[in-house]
Amino acid sequence: KSGGNYLLVSKPVDELSKYQTQKGNMSNVKLDKPVTVFENLQNAIVELSGSTKAEVEFKFTNELNDEVVLTLNKENMTLTRKEGLGIEKFSDKFAGTQVAPRKTKGESFDLKIYIDQSSIEIFADGGKTVMTSIYFFDKSISKLIVSGSGGQIDKGIWGVMR
Repeated sequence: KSGGNYLLVSKPVDELSKYQTQKGNMSNVKLDKPVTVFENLQNAIVELSGSTKAEVEFKFTNELNDEVVLTLNKENMTLTRKEGLGIEKFSDKFAGTQVAPRKTKGESFDLKIYIDQSSIEIFADGGKTVMTSIYFFDKSISKLIVSGSGGQIDKGIWGVMR
């Protein structure tokens, strides 16, 4: 219950943690320049928390430069799949942008992100804002680059689903 209203919260099932192997971590990283969180990692599980005064961009990409971009600011979470990057082979209706208003309006954020061969699932702010997107790239997403002026990653861990 939030401010007299009920709010539905979505969280990943606990069983997924049984299949996670940790591969890396970071803490207290300023985003004054782009930061590569991981490279050469497929079927990833990523947990990041931090803050932003303006906007943080999370670019998920592969060796062919196909990309899915998550943008997070105080008001919204936006997910963009670029046109012309393999997705139209399935359907031209899959390229484009999704926008979800954040239920937690503030500078801090926490994200749990699950990436596999053809989908990305994002749980933000304790599951108060959630997005799922599919894509059909020729190569798996294998790299995450984070950038954003005035932002910081306080804590980050990532691994793979085995």
